[in-house]
Amino acid sequence: MMNRAVCLSILTLGIAAAFTSVSSEPAAAESCVDFSRNPGRFINNCGRRVVVRWTDEFACQNNGGCSITLRAGETQVVASSRGRVSWSAE
Repeated sequence: MMNRAVCLSILTLGIAAAFTSVSSEPAAAESCVDFSRNPGRFINNCGRRVVVRWTDEFACQNNGGCSITLRAGETQVVASSRGRVSWSAE
């Protein structure tokens, strides 16, 4: 009975470790920020901070800055969503 509990714990930790290693890949950062429903609303779906950067100068000026930092689960509405954006998990 004890061996089964230990085995289950190790298996759970292994799955969690595998998920963590996959989510830390750069490609996984693409799913960290969801703004498809409303271009001016950014939602952080990651377990760590995400930095959203504007690559368009006009959008930077309209937003009052060229980047915003979102903590896990945080949502932020920006004044303008013009131009292209990029984001990266930290």
